[in-house]
Amino acid sequence: MVLYAIRNESLGTTPTEHDTPATTSVRDIDMPPLPGPIAFPAGFTSGVLPLREEYKAYSRLLSPEGYEGFHDACFWWVLSTIAGRRIYADFVEQQYTPLYIALAARTSLYAKTTTARVGSKVLKAAGLDWMLGADRTTPEKLMSDMAGWVPKDYGSLPYLEQEEWKLRLAVPGQLGWINDEFGKFVKGMLKQNSTMASYADLLLTFDGSPDKYRNTTISRSSEAIIAPYLSMIGNMTISSVRDNAKRGSEFWSDGFWARFIFVTPPPDTYIDEPFKLGKLPVPGSLAQALRHWHERLGSPRIDIEAEKDEKDKPTGRHITTVLEERKETCIRVSDVAYEAWKRYRSALKAMIVGRPNEDLDGSYDRLSTKAMRVATLIASVSGENTISLHHWALAQEVAESWRYSLHQFYAQVNTPGKEQQQTMEERIIETMKHLADRNNRTPSARDIARYLRKESKDLKVYLSSLARDGVVEEVKGRQGSKYSLIEEM
Repeated sequence: MVLYAIRNESLGTTPTEHDTPATTSVRDIDMPPLPGPIAFPAGFTSGVLPLREEYKAYSRLLSPEGYEGFHDACFWWVLSTIAGRRIYADFVEQQYTPLYIALAARTSLYAKTTTARVGSKVLKAAGLDWMLGADRTTPEKLMSDMAGWVPKDYGSLPYLEQEEWKLRLAVPGQLGWINDEFGKFVKGMLKQNSTMASYADLLLTFDGSPDKYRNTTISRSSEAIIAPYLSMIGNMTISSVRDNAKRGSEFWSDGFWARFIFVTPPPDTYIDEPFKLGKLPVPGSLAQALRHWHERLGSPRIDIEAEKDEKDKPTGRHITTVLEERKETCIRVSDVAYEAWKRYRSALKAMIVGRPNEDLDGSYDRLSTKAMRVATLIASVSGENTISLHHWALAQEVAESWRYSLHQFYAQVNTPGKEQQQTMEERIIETMKHLADRNNRTPSARDIARYLRKESKDLKVYLSSLARDGVVEEVKGRQGSKYSLIEEM
């Protein structure tokens, strides 16, 4: 097995057996190299997708401490969300473009939340934030929303809100989602009799973009979801999923983690760069390019009217009328791109055979599919209906950066050490969130200390440090100080 590492910032270069990385990360990881004949020459993908560079440049301005891989991953999530099951690669089984992306890193150092928020801000600037689902929702509510249930108070909503609901309900089964507490979300799925338990099946199924989905075991979900499609970003710390992602965990063998793209920075590669002063609006050229792409793909239209009984009185229900059907665009795979995809797929298969540890087999098996989804997005947003070799080369490059991150994630989740262990600051932050959610009030140092079984005077040192760093706010009162989280980065 050959060991090598990729620089934090070098998402555009994949070392091969014939290449020597310019620098190494803090940790070398056990990742087989891509055979030389499969890789593309340096500079081959230069200029293929300027929109990607424009997005990342803006994202770096709004999230200067964000890991480079986070900026890139959020761009692909934005494209995947906008695509909304309207494009597919021309395989025997149509290949749509959903992406599940997990940003996994230590709390506060890599700006997961801030970087992901840039994606939603760009969607809003393009007038497309109605494509996003609720931040927090149960499987029952998600199923209801994706089935296209009209809200009961629709008739009393302001005109602009009604129009936005028409946009959303015209394509109810397709949405984007940012889950800012994905580690806690995963734990919730595994709790016996938890309301979140059904999510595992939903995510496994929706990744395949079936034509229809119905789950009668969930209340109110007997109505089918037509063309379900989900593009998701989940933010989590390494420590929050260590028990469920360590070597031999069931989520590796049952295909759950294989559906995800893990983006994880090497340890000790954080950036110390504060926000700039002043507002930074989304560049008009970026928002317009995404909006124009959305319009080129075409959108269905519906009308919603109040249902009336035989006496012409409102029943409280609504009738949805389809004025224009949803459309899907086939993106053809050129012969040269198809041959390159087959070579990459075969190389990944060979790597599976050569590894004794089977945990990552599913991830390797699905990586070429994820790469083809990216290639489909690249071709479509570029205004092309055919995936060229250059489109595929860029997609393969992106997939290789994700393969590196997969190994980085797996190494960190399985390697306890100073840089991997949950710090006291992280434990305090998690405890503050838990206590605030449970008690619906701001905790004191004594509350936090009691939960962690520590002395209050010891924790106050950490709380003061977190307050200086702008992570928590100390609110002084007659009965002592309370502490609240300002913002999770």
